[in-house]
Amino acid sequence: MKGALLASLLLGCLPEVDEPPVPSWDSVVWEELEPLALGVSNNAVAAGTDDNDCRVYSFMGIRGGLGFDDVTADAQCLEPGGWRDLGEVPGGVGRVAANAVNLGEEVVLLGGYSIAANGAETSFDRVDAWLPWTETWVDRPPLPVAVDDAVVAPWRNRWIVVVSGWSQNDNIDTVQIYDSVSQSWRVTDPFPGTPVFGAAGTILGDDLLLVDGVARVGNSFELIEQAWVGHLGGDGTIDWEDLGEHPGPPRYRAAGGSTAERIVISGGGGGAYNVDGLAYASNEPVEPVPGAITWSPEGWGEWDTPFATMDHRALASSDELVLVGGMTEGPELSRAVWAGRPAD
Repeated sequence: MKGALLASLLLGCLPEVDEPPVPSWDSVVWEELEPLALGVSNNAVAAGTDDNDCRVYSFMGIRGGLGFDDVTADAQCLEPGGWRDLGEVPGGVGRVAANAVNLGEEVVLLGGYSIAANGAETSFDRVDAWLPWTETWVDRPPLPVAVDDAVVAPWRNRWIVVVSGWSQNDNIDTVQIYDSVSQSWRVTDPFPGTPVFGAAGTILGDDLLLVDGVARVGNSFELIEQAWVGHLGGDGTIDWEDLGEHPGPPRYRAAGGSTAERIVISGGGGGAYNVDGLAYASNEPVEPVPGAITWSPEGWGEWDTPFATMDHRALASSDELVLVGGMTEGPELSRAVWAGRPAD
């Protein structure tokens, strides 16, 4: 009997084992999770870390009456029992248009801008890391160039790539890359598209997608339609490719996230607007764009969603996509939290 088994092994005739199918994101099921205690938008969000109770984090953003004194410094996370307050972020200064990324061992919060009583806005170069297992904050080296409303994405669980955005007085084409091992920043070749703030995007594998955003043109702000993919190299270089048009209208402050097989850009405003959701040009409410578009190296796709929201930083991405808060038509701040998973 042992001889027969050995012969079977040598011949490679092992019994077949059924492997679980890889979930397909061709269609999505959305579930509404525990809502926020208070509506918030333009908040930095990131997925929770494995083996930790926090499913998703939300940092800072704007609440209430959408004025300068409604910008919050609060941090919170969604646990099995609901949302838990984590206190204020370091510095105690509320910001909007910051970003957060999960690097596995820590959640990194960076950039954003504060708003003074006279309306003056200050871009931040601040970078802090939340350590989930000790629930403490630690300093990280500041951004070389202070920035808000940038596209920010984790890469290979080690690096953070920061593209374009707004820095104090204007849009910038700067690309900044952080190495969490050496805890150092470098500035690489500039973004070749139109420098914008409020673009959406993230990384899939070694490809970074950037979509749309708002640019200052003369004395006005204009929504730009663009789609670029940057192919990331191991030496920190990025080979940019212009994808031209994408499905649907251009979007401002949409939520970008990634699944195992595609990048998802959800919602976003249909025009350029200020922190209160009112258009720069007319002071009228801007309406969110419904649905989502998706991209992979195989091409573009579109999804329907049960919500239409804008004023996001990102979709928290892990084995699901989580959308936290944002603005709905009105504009109204949203308390809703949605999780998207592959349909069976």
